Amino acid sequence: MNLRRSLSLFILFALLAFNHYSHTAGAAGPSPGTGGDPLVTKSYLDRYLGQAMGELKEQLAYLKIETKKIDERLKRLEARLIQPIILTLGQAEARQGDTVTNLAKAPYVKEGRTMLPFRFIGEAMGAEVVWEGAAKQAIFKRGSQMVRLTIGSKQAELNGSLVELDAAPELADSVTMVPVRFVADGLGARIEWLPEQKQVIIRP
Repeated sequence: MNLRRSLSLFILFALLAFNHYSHTAGAAGPSPGTGGDPLVTKSYLDRYLGQAMGELKEQLAYLKIETKKIDERLKRLEARLIQPIILTLGQAEARQGDTVTNLAKAPYVKEGRTMLPFRFIGEAMGAEVVWEGAAKQAIFKRGSQMVRLTIGSKQAELNGSLVELDAAPELADSVTMVPVRFVADGLGARIEWLPEQKQVIIRP
C-alpha cells in the first residue's frame, strides 16, 4: 500500500469519526448554531473545525516522517540482501548470485593489490561511473561517497581528501584497471581475500 492510499484511508477514517461524533452530539440535544442552541455560533464551529483540521495535519505530518523512517530501514535491509560479488584471479568473469558477468580483462595482482576493470567494479556496486578522458581519471560516486583515480598516479581523492595508493591505476590491453580494495572501501563496501581460492569477495 503506497503512502497516498494510506493517507486517503486515514483522512476518510477521520472524517467518518467526526461525522459520527457530530450525529451523536446532535441526538443528545439541539443542533449547534440553531435557534435551539443559540450559545453555539457559526464562528465557534469554524474555530472548532479549524482546530480539528490543524490536529489532523499534525498527524499527517507525523505519518510522513514515520513512513520515511520505514523506507530508510527497508533500503538498509535490501542492501543486506544484495549478493556478494565473487572474483577469481586470472578469470575474466564475476559471479553475483546466479548471474555471471564477463569482464573486459581478468583480475590480476600488481604490487600486492588486486586490479579490476574500473567500470565493472563501480557499476556492480551501484555507483555512478564517470571517465574523464582528457584528465585520464576514473570517478566513482555512490551517495555521499566519491572516489577519483588518475591513470599512472598513486595519489587519489577520497571524499575531497588526497590519499596515497599502494598501486597506481593503469591501462592494460586498453582497459583501465584500478585497485579494487581502495575503490570498494571508498564506496562503503566490505571486501575479503580468500588466498586458497585466489578469490576476492566484495559485499556492496
